[in-house]
Amino acid sequence: MLWSGDRRAAVLVASGQLVVVAVLLVLRQAVSGAGRVGDVVLVMTRAIQVNQQIGAALQLLQQLQRMARSLTRLRWMRALIRSQQPTGADLTVPDLLRHGIELRGLEFTYPGTEKPVMTDVGLLLLAGATVAVVGENGAGKTTLVKLLCRFYEATAGEIMVDSIDIRRFPLDGWRRRIAAGFQDVVRFELRARETVGIDELTSELDAEADHALFERYAANARRVGRRTGAIIILVLRRFSTVRMADLIVVMDGGRLVEAGNHAQLIAPNGVYAELYSLQAAA
Repeated sequence: MLWSGDRRAAVLVASGQLVVVAVLLVLRQAVSGAGRVGDVVLVMTRAIQVNQQIGAALQLLQQLQRMARSLTRLRWMRALIRSQQPTGADLTVPDLLRHGIELRGLEFTYPGTEKPVMTDVGLLLLAGATVAVVGENGAGKTTLVKLLCRFYEATAGEIMVDSIDIRRFPLDGWRRRIAAGFQDVVRFELRARETVGIDELTSELDAEADHALFERYAANARRVGRRTGAIIILVLRRFSTVRMADLIVVMDGGRLVEAGNHAQLIAPNGVYAELYSLQAAA
């Protein structure tokens, strides 16, 4: 469809060039005395009209191209969702999380690649907890969240929800229990007021605003957690905010290297302590 649109645009542009040539020919005839002034006026008027029509057609083609790109992405997304529907899902997602989510020997390799990006991750996320995931770029933070959202299925290992394998829940039912905000850059074909509601807005906040926002968010999350057992997972870069989490998970090279609260992780002078000290010094 895009190629067809480009071809039509090229034809229209060529037509516009022919109009210019026609105008030049009429002007030449008029200058040489072979043409009349009325002919020149008529051709100029028609040229302006044709040029306006070509401009409108090109604008319409550009809009159709943008729509085609959006529809292509939508078809791809729908096909991806259909392909991800698990087999053997025979349980309903519970309304309340009573114990927590346990990761057992979790491993993952992205499709089309051979090198695992996550290896042997074991972790217990208690119901109602606020969890901060930290680590350097490429440590596996986003991959961990995507696996919990079931954007991908783990290559090996299990994700247990109150001791039930997550794969026994229907995919759409599980995702209805999840709210997530990612930092992917996408130009949505939506109005500004609608786009604001779905872009990630906290990436460029200053430290003070970021801290204040997290305090309010964490307080509300704890209220929701006490009522439903919901687990709040935050991928954070500012360690002044991280220290307020109930559990801090430190990822490095696709592995879980440390887990605990701020005081527990500072004392051993390990990876977390080093990252915290570097950011504090800066």
